[in-house]
Amino acid sequence: SRQSALILAKTIREEGVRASRDIIKRPLEDSLALAREQNFRYAVAIGCKECAEGFAAIHDLAENTVQTVETASVASMVTLKKSGFAS
Repeated sequence: SRQSALILAKTIREEGVRASRDIIKRPLEDSLALAREQNFRYAVAIGCKECAEGFAAIHDLAENTVQTVETASVASMVTLKKSGFAS
């Protein structure tokens, strides 16, 4: 939901990581392409058909990989990945 995305982006920013959310409803691949154009390393998809309730997909745009994690741990996972301590 939009509210979930706002809360997640705020939480990620509070961890010191640049975050933005796509406010236009579009296919996931188009959102990922936009994130690449804006030089984001990671994109987080919540509410996607690939994710069960309470989970999110962290897309590593440089490595072209996806990791599914609990939504509650997304901010800490992104922070760890950004610092190079998680895979």
